[in-house]
Amino acid sequence: MPEGAQHNKCDQPHEDGPAYHPVVAILSLGAPAVLRFRRKSQQHEAGAAEAESVRIRGSSSGAAAAASPSPTPPALAASLLLAPRSLVVFRDQAFTDCLHSIDEVQEEVLDGSVANLALCGAEEGAVLPRGGERISLTVRRVARVLPSLLRPRGT
Repeated sequence: MPEGAQHNKCDQPHEDGPAYHPVVAILSLGAPAVLRFRRKSQQHEAGAAEAESVRIRGSSSGAAAAASPSPTPPALAASLLLAPRSLVVFRDQAFTDCLHSIDEVQEEVLDGSVANLALCGAEEGAVLPRGGERISLTVRRVARVLPSLLRPRGT
């Protein structure tokens, strides 16, 4: 799945969901970025279960979601510098227990949470400008396909 984003676009904290095998590969091209992994909060888990319940019942009403209080931001678990022409593969706890995102910033301050600083030739405290276009190719393996997705519409 090709994804292109300008440096000021945001990739909100998210998980890839149960339809995929718990492994993701991301090939980064173009401008660098920092991929953040945040531990899922109990509020996130409860909200995801409620959203799934609403989806299963077929309701498209946003009333239940709008009534929920804003969740506390999840705690940062780790980060990875996505340098141009780099490949990142994550799985296991990074896939199942964390949300992942790329923060909407003009520049990144590389902090101690960035696990691959030395491998990328960067130092803690360095400032990484986020100019230019970032392009990523994300590869996921579908674990299951819902039969309703395979039926032609209107049948």
